[in-house]
Amino acid sequence: MSVRFRARVSARIVPALFVLYGTLASMPAAARLLPVTPQQVQRLGIRTAPVQPAATQAGVSVLGRVTPAPDARVPVSAPFAGTVRSLVGLEGARVRKGAVLAVIVSADMHAAQAKLRGQAAHYRSAKAAADRVKALVAEGIAPVSRAEEAEADAAAAAAELAALQSATARAAGTADGEYRLLAPVDGRVAAISVA
Repeated sequence: MSVRFRARVSARIVPALFVLYGTLASMPAAARLLPVTPQQVQRLGIRTAPVQPAATQAGVSVLGRVTPAPDARVPVSAPFAGTVRSLVGLEGARVRKGAVLAVIVSADMHAAQAKLRGQAAHYRSAKAAADRVKALVAEGIAPVSRAEEAEADAAAAAAELAALQSATARAAGTADGEYRLLAPVDGRVAAISVA
């Protein structure tokens, strides 16, 4: 048996039905039965009819192209110029975060890695010098201004190191300047443009 509502339900009943639906949706399945008295059936204008299979099925076929919303796209660009050795992710392919999209050979990447190693050594040296000067200041041998200057040098080296690490972290690289361009999120490759 199914319950159908007449098209003309009074406006004061509709809000009550929405509240009721919200209450029923939060109840367990066994508690979702709602007894209705004959007076309520008459006041609400509820009609019942036996369930029958549908004689026809409505359907519409249309041609179209489904595209994601503009803000749903995540552009992935190579952080360093180079030669594309291989494309791993092809258009339409599903990819997981961290999956390899392309392998690129780059002299710029090789230079950035060398600069990163040099900056890491410079930072370690500046940090050790700052620690030594702090110890000298604690013993009263060196002035406080010298310790502040050494700390500033170490902080500048740390900032430069962090910037280089950020630039090279976007590409998983090897020592010979080859790096893999990785997918930043789970998704589907929409388009590939190699210039």
